[in-house]
Amino acid sequence: MTSRLRFLLSICSFIVAISIGGVSIASAADCTVSTSKAKTVQVRVGPGTNRSSVVFLPSGKDFKVLGKATAKDGSKWWKLDKSEVAPKKAVNETWVNQKDVVSKGGCDSVVDAKAPPVIPIVVASPTQKPDSGSTTGQDNSSVSSQGSIALASGYWTLTASDGYQSCASSPNQTIPYSPGLQASVGSVTVRGSGFTLSFSDADIAFKLISPNTYQGVLSFTRDDGTQASLAITLKAVSARQMSGVGNAQDNYADEPCSATFPMSLTHN
Repeated sequence: MTSRLRFLLSICSFIVAISIGGVSIASAADCTVSTSKAKTVQVRVGPGTNRSSVVFLPSGKDFKVLGKATAKDGSKWWKLDKSEVAPKKAVNETWVNQKDVVSKGGCDSVVDAKAPPVIPIVVASPTQKPDSGSTTGQDNSSVSSQGSIALASGYWTLTASDGYQSCASSPNQTIPYSPGLQASVGSVTVRGSGFTLSFSDADIAFKLISPNTYQGVLSFTRDDGTQASLAITLKAVSARQMSGVGNAQDNYADEPCSATFPMSLTHN
């Protein structure tokens, strides 16, 4: 073998070594996240607990990180590949809270990702005023014939707070749950033994089920386009204040789950 041929072979070997090394370096630089806890880490459609959750992150598996973002509350989030995390869900993006997962690899070099817009469950501004026969702002605390407080007609604000959920396979395990329902203003019209809470795009009819206790059902569209319903039970503590709970039924990782969270309805 001539010295020139040995030189060329050495150059080729050096180039191949660089190429192989480059692949290894690039693979080692990938940022991945995982969890060892089954049915615990909620995957959401955007960064923030005000976003809808669609599945639990499968345990014992590494998922590649595509980007990162900071929510308005300052929490840090990883954007994951939806085809790996939620292949059967009709969602555009999948995100997990950084504090809920273990990260490894080149996570310091992950680029910022633009967060998708928040889609509220209901529109916050009413378009109709109460019936002309009602008095806006009336504070009538008299007791009706059913033994219940007479509610004031007018504009009321419906709010929901964070609660908990449990699933069929682990009924004794409670998981923090955010309903993603923004504070929404609607008009209340008292009708017989119940009342109607009207928004610009939805009406909730509440029926009296026991003295001072009302129940209604809100139907809405999730961020992923699927339909859902929320049962709301409220108890009147005065003519201008109600409090109670919301109960939502949903599926996570293809199993039924139930979420319960505090709700209130306050006269403006």
